[in-house]
Amino acid sequence: MKKLLCLILALLMAASLCACGGNQNTEKPDGQVEDGGITTLPEEDGNMSGTISGVPNPMVETSLEDLTAEFGPELSMMEQFEEVTGYRFNTENPFAQVNFKADGDDYCFRFASAGEFWDLSGMNYTWTNTSEAEVGYNIATLNLNGNGQGAILWYDVVPGILYSLSMSENANAEKLTAMANTLYIPTQGEVYEEGVSYDDLYGEFAVLVEELHGNYFPGTTGSSLVGSAYAARIADLFTMYPDYAAVLADMVTEYSADALIDPQDKASFAQQMAGINGCFTALSADGIAILDGADYEPTQYPWDTEAFAPLFDHMAQSAASGIYAPILEDAYNAVTGTLDPEQIEDYGSSMFYLLKDCTLDSVGFGYVDVDGDGVNELMLAYIGNDNEFMNNLVFGLYTADEALTAAPVFTSRERDRYYYAGGSDFAHVGSSGADDSFSTTERYENGALTDLETVTDSYVTPELLPLHCLKEFD
Repeated sequence: MKKLLCLILALLMAASLCACGGNQNTEKPDGQVEDGGITTLPEEDGNMSGTISGVPNPMVETSLEDLTAEFGPELSMMEQFEEVTGYRFNTENPFAQVNFKADGDDYCFRFASAGEFWDLSGMNYTWTNTSEAEVGYNIATLNLNGNGQGAILWYDVVPGILYSLSMSENANAEKLTAMANTLYIPTQGEVYEEGVSYDDLYGEFAVLVEELHGNYFPGTTGSSLVGSAYAARIADLFTMYPDYAAVLADMVTEYSADALIDPQDKASFAQQMAGINGCFTALSADGIAILDGADYEPTQYPWDTEAFAPLFDHMAQSAASGIYAPILEDAYNAVTGTLDPEQIEDYGSSMFYLLKDCTLDSVGFGYVDVDGDGVNELMLAYIGNDNEFMNNLVFGLYTADEALTAAPVFTSRERDRYYYAGGSDFAHVGSSGADDSFSTTERYENGALTDLETVTDSYVTPELLPLHCLKEFD
């Protein structure tokens, strides 16, 4: 009986081997597999959203000229890179991909015609750090995971082109943002609607902002009426081109860089745009009756105030960067270890000694009107959650003084620290020795700190951008 069972098992094994031998796959040099005339992708592709098996390979090598002709972006800049290869993906929503090497790093550049923003990168990672960056006049989404993978994505609404740039190794914010700006060529001559180009829109916006810069002076007699009129004119412009309102708001940065060279001029412009932001907030709350007596009657009212409020805030924050650029530059250099020790002493504060032990991901910055006076303050704070001593610590709060330069409201030291308690409140704790400690809550209002004579340990992490988003300071 045992011999009979063994014979049956042997016959079954032989039949199984014959069946396997009749269906062999042929390995191709590039790692793809040809199976019965069907080409499949390799099992691992760092830039694919998943493994494709048993279906025709949608990835077809294509010349850069053909990719430009079909999808739009100019690719002449690729001549400066190494190992450049272009592909077309024959998917339901076709897109282009260009792989290349620069300074020893491998990049994957993708673009597609699209009616809205979506994640084109195909990078399936858990992102531990997501922030905003600037690519041309576009606001981009920057994703990093801390393990060397990252992607930056942006959408140019002018021609309707979606972009992504990714790295599977050695990724950081500086590399991705710098390379994205190298690759991106704005479609300046493209038409928005009814024959209006980017140049036309920028020209119209620049004329309006230049007029504002020469006639609106916050804090002077009648300035609220003048500011409200300019806020209404900008809101009218947004309403005339609703699909491109965000692009118009981004033009504040371009105008500041192109037209305002003197630092004093940039500081003045920052206060003006902060005032315009406040005026639009008042118009949104109280209506256009505020404009009675002003030499302007809105042509596009009612506006989409919910959609436009963040744009006015964005314009104010973009303009504010000019005032606080030196502080941000020194903070960045302190974190990266390149700040001159003499510069630290010039501040008369050890705030920068606290910063030197941090990372660019754990330090946040933002322009916030803390006391509600229409002037955005600069807040530098710890936004990590891995250090009991540092969590929610505010390294420094700065405002614009009468000379329109950055002036400290307070800065933290090792034994004299401020923690954010929400709104305009800050917990102030410290000691001058082992037996002499203090803790109180202070409120920043009317340009000064007021002791509330209360104690709080309810700290809040402020919503700020990581310092690594800071790339240029001029």
